[in-house]
Amino acid sequence: MVSVAILGAGIFAKEAHIPGLATLGDQIIVKAIYSRSEKSSRDLAAFVKTTLGSTVVDPSIYHDADPQNSIDALLARSDIDAVIVVLLITKQPEVILKALAAGKHVLSEKPIAKDVATGIDLVRKYVLEYRPKGLIWRVAENFEYEPVYREVGQLIRGGQIGRVVGFSATGFIPTSKDNKYYKTDWRTVPDLDGGVHWAAALRTILQEPLKLVSGFASLNIDWLAPLDTLTAVIQTASGAHGSFSLSFAASVQNTARFGFVILGTEGLVEITRKGSDLTLKLTKADGSVDTIEHAPRGVQLELAAFVNAIKGVDDGLGTPLSALKDVGLLQAAFESQGKLVDLQELVPEF
Repeated sequence: MVSVAILGAGIFAKEAHIPGLATLGDQIIVKAIYSRSEKSSRDLAAFVKTTLGSTVVDPSIYHDADPQNSIDALLARSDIDAVIVVLLITKQPEVILKALAAGKHVLSEKPIAKDVATGIDLVRKYVLEYRPKGLIWRVAENFEYEPVYREVGQLIRGGQIGRVVGFSATGFIPTSKDNKYYKTDWRTVPDLDGGVHWAAALRTILQEPLKLVSGFASLNIDWLAPLDTLTAVIQTASGAHGSFSLSFAASVQNTARFGFVILGTEGLVEITRKGSDLTLKLTKADGSVDTIEHAPRGVQLELAAFVNAIKGVDDGLGTPLSALKDVGLLQAAFESQGKLVDLQELVPEF
């Protein structure tokens, strides 16, 4: 059994991570909760107890208001094996390094950092100082674990649509001031959080490095600053090229668009979304069509994989370097203003 602490008590911790942990049964035990405020820490601890039932003791409460029960006190505990970090992106690098220095395995929410420079420094320290000690650090990018994207990646790798010729990734998403995430600091602080899901999905689908990007970005709705719309052209290492269009400035709910199209020399794959479910449609050159429905369960799968990695069974997904490449794609496209950016130069291998 892996003993974990949850660092962060916001919406995503409650609505995604705790239900995901519930599917692991007695593989984990939640021993502590940390949040900036005592109230939010206590509220999540109560929810953990209710949701996880017999797999959890009453979690200890840690918060910033009490130096005796600070995050440092939590990390000093020898009975906690790992931490799940669900904090603001700007706060995560410091906490990740603190946890690794304390000998804890880490699962941190995406994006890995607010920019490439911060991410490179973070990954380099992990690779040089903490990975050699056997510590596991994974980035919780649930789109990388979603079965629909992994299945399309397997189809492409298996030659089911021939050689990839082109692709498109589209996310036009209405964002109102009533959105529960917009009302939190998670969304209102400037960072790359809004787009890395699509970057990770495209990376998982194409199954090859992204090489070059040229893009334009803009702000169209004041309260979505610093940017709300991005359009880019991407070339892969093999020479395939496609479009990447993302906007959170869609005006009304019925303008939402979400999907991926991958064109091959021998077929076409489309991924569309209706509600929370995802549909994969494979059209072969002979006209045959296969359609498969997928319910999202990426958070559940990434949590299970993190526990397995701690136990010595590593699937190779969720690596900090992969997550850094997702940030690199977004940052390059945001800053490009039409100039070509070499993504492999921007984010070096470690």
